Amino acid sequence: MYSWESLYKKNKELDEIFFARYENVNKFYEKNCIEFLVELGEFINETKCFKFWSIKEPIKENMLEELGDCFTMIMVFYNLKNIPFEPNNISIEDNGNLLELINTTYFLGTKLYTECDKELLNTLFNKLLNIASILNINENEIKNSIHLVHKKIENRLNSEY
Repeated sequence: MYSWESLYKKNKELDEIFFARYENVNKFYEKNCIEFLVELGEFINETKCFKFWSIKEPIKENMLEELGDCFTMIMVFYNLKNIPFEPNNISIEDNGNLLELINTTYFLGTKLYTECDKELLNTLFNKLLNIASILNINENEIKNSIHLVHKKIENRLNSEY
């Protein structure tokens, strides 16, 4: 199974290719802030936790795909801001209130634009882990989904997506 360190190293390698390829993109950081919120929104949508009018159950594979995108984006911010990624500080809170966690996480995600620092990134990372735990998604499933996102990114970079 993949370690957090190996996933972050791979993420950094892909980031460097991406940054070099798109170094002249205007408002690069700002666009990444929006991208994180979009990915988080797509993940939240797949949880179906707020869709009280729907009887459809969430599909775990869909949640995992979007969650992998969220974690990949968080790793991008660690790299962009040159903040050490220290997975030994990972903690899953004992808070079972899914809607509160999702709302808090989304709110914190909006802060990336103005105050991206180590504390915020670690908090977002841990909140996502806690949400996953409530949804019965384990750490190995998350790591595997990140690996699959990396494969998708590699394919896109190699095909001039």
